[in-house]
Amino acid sequence: MTHAPWYNSNTAHQGEAEPHRVDMEELLYDNGVDIFVNGHVHSYERSIGVYNGCLNECAPNFITLGDGGNYEGTYYNWIQPPPWSVVRESSFGVAFLEIENATHAYWNWTRQGCEKGPVPASNPPKAVSILHDGPPDWAIDLDPECEGMLGGGWSTDRFSADRTWIVRPEPSKRKPAANSACPAKNDAPC
Repeated sequence: MTHAPWYNSNTAHQGEAEPHRVDMEELLYDNGVDIFVNGHVHSYERSIGVYNGCLNECAPNFITLGDGGNYEGTYYNWIQPPPWSVVRESSFGVAFLEIENATHAYWNWTRQGCEKGPVPASNPPKAVSILHDGPPDWAIDLDPECEGMLGGGWSTDRFSADRTWIVRPEPSKRKPAANSACPAKNDAPC
């Protein structure tokens, strides 16, 4: 777990943790780390296994969970989705990770509210606060079925959760060196 994300397709804080990733990613990969959680970016994003920018089923799943709420609002500008990014959203949410056994974990992220703005004074959403550092009259809509910023654009679908099983090899084959099914490490980024 770190504060700043190694893998992030939001425009906020791009590359800030790159020196740390370069120094530490191989260590985590070689030791079979399954899940890597960070915050800093005020949005939600989950990846599938990625190592040095390339898809790799034996690499950690990276999760940016910086959407717990902040008076600055959410970060809603995204770059083109990289192949490793499977879910991303600009809204407020909470998550839990349930470790079932040595090979299975259940991840559950749920939207709790959306940033809304600008808010017309005549018809405000169910809001508890106006964002202090955000644009004037922006508010937080506490309806979990609100329209979030899914993938960088206002979403009118009712996506409100990301639930998935994270399944890894048995512990004796967790480290890529002990698992012939793991692809070779790439030395250059994809």
